[in-house]
Amino acid sequence: MVCDKCSREGVVLKTCRRRDGEGTGVLCDPCWEPLADSLWIVAGQEIAAARCDSWAHWTSPNDMAELRRGAKWDGYGGVCQECLR
Repeated sequence: MVCDKCSREGVVLKTCRRRDGEGTGVLCDPCWEPLADSLWIVAGQEIAAARCDSWAHWTSPNDMAELRRGAKWDGYGGVCQECLR
């Protein structure tokens, strides 16, 4: 995915809608944070979750230290940042 504001690429970005209803877009965290009060996070094209191989819990792909496709249910998998510590 690509951020609509800065063109940064990411595995998972926020799909947002302006609270006044004027439009939707995809934003990375640094672009979303200053605008958070004027945006709602809405459902995007896909639901993204990642499963940690070490601990078998589900988390955001953004919280993974190592990430790959093809885990359980064809989702993301790998090792989370907590397990690498």
